[in-house]
Amino acid sequence: MAKSGRVRVKSAAGNIGRIIVTRLLSGTDLIEGIEDTCNCYNIKAAVVTCAIGSLKKNSFRYIVPKSELKVGAGYDEPPHIPGPVELIGASGIVTEIDENTINVHLHGAICDKNGIIHGGHFDKGENLALYTIEVVIKEIVNVKMLRKYDEEVDTNQLFPVALNTTETAE
Repeated sequence: MAKSGRVRVKSAAGNIGRIIVTRLLSGTDLIEGIEDTCNCYNIKAAVVTCAIGSLKKNSFRYIVPKSELKVGAGYDEPPHIPGPVELIGASGIVTEIDENTINVHLHGAICDKNGIIHGGHFDKGENLALYTIEVVIKEIVNVKMLRKYDEEVDTNQLFPVALNTTETAE
């Protein structure tokens, strides 16, 4: 099978550390709850493998064409889907912005009262648990996952760096 173009990657090999299972209680924001859990366990790099539950309110963004941006696309204003909604599932990554700050980058899907599925990139502070949100977090060790500015695409992106090893590929 022919490749569509250049293959370019930035990657680093690490290991799975602890697995944290958490329940975000009613009124807790989805992203802030995951951040708090990670901070409690001093987790700086992780994958959020599962998040399910219900939301009082929600806010997410999705990619739309924007010819004025460097890559020709960007996030639009968030749609406002009246709550409550079912959080069908979300997954993402936990990265470091700096030594004291982590970032939760989470995408997922919700189902509204009419059974219509919506999804995208969740906004921090805008997705409050109705009953509960159940989350599974897998810590990643021996890799520093940095979120920093990438001039090529003019946004903050993931830059993985292997720790105590030479297993980093570009």
